[in-house]
Amino acid sequence: MKPHHATALSVVLAVLLSIVAFRVLVLLYELTGSQSAYYAAFAQLILTILAVVALIAYLYGVWKKGSEAIEIATRSLRVVPPA
Repeated sequence: MKPHHATALSVVLAVLLSIVAFRVLVLLYELTGSQSAYYAAFAQLILTILAVVALIAYLYGVWKKGSEAIEIATRSLRVVPPA
């Protein structure tokens, strides 16, 4: 597995696991009515938002690197008219 594939997989798994953990904590709060479960769900929501921001930042970095590679490749194909 290439390093960038492992990074993408780990970021996506972090987002998915964070969402699942948030749902479990919300369900625990709904079942028990415990304030600690409420606070834990709120903290997990913040972590989920941070994981989504990390995923967006990673995807932006991949897109930016790809667009730079395309720019470099097309720059060499441009025809410069003689002066």
